[in-house]
Amino acid sequence: MGQLHRAGLHFILAHSPDDYVWHVDEAVRMYETMYIEDMPPSTLEQAEDIKELLENAKSVQKKARIDSEALKKRRPTKEEERLWIEQQIVAACEQWKKVLHNESDDEDGMLQTDDDEQGVKKEPVVKEEPDEE
Repeated sequence: MGQLHRAGLHFILAHSPDDYVWHVDEAVRMYETMYIEDMPPSTLEQAEDIKELLENAKSVQKKARIDSEALKKRRPTKEEERLWIEQQIVAACEQWKKVLHNESDDEDGMLQTDDDEQGVKKEPVVKEEPDEE
């Protein structure tokens, strides 16, 4: 794959959420050095196309750096991330409790549970029938 195509792929990936600053930096670097290290462009039109690609990449590079800096300023602390994860886990557990307590596993369609003093439902009570021996 030639350098022009590699630079184009980096430019495309510069619009993705992953490593976009690095990708646009690579695209700019490749467009800048494309005809310095290799042969000069064969036509004036080709040179103008590369110049336009480089200008577009530099514009995206500027926006990517601004976006990256803004994200760094708004990035949550490790403690905030930990609290958010704990809240998600608690919410998921509460949803599962509701689902489990709304299922019916008895003949009459009612789930039998023991209530504690505050009216909070505990685990289902399983009726055991005496063994006949």
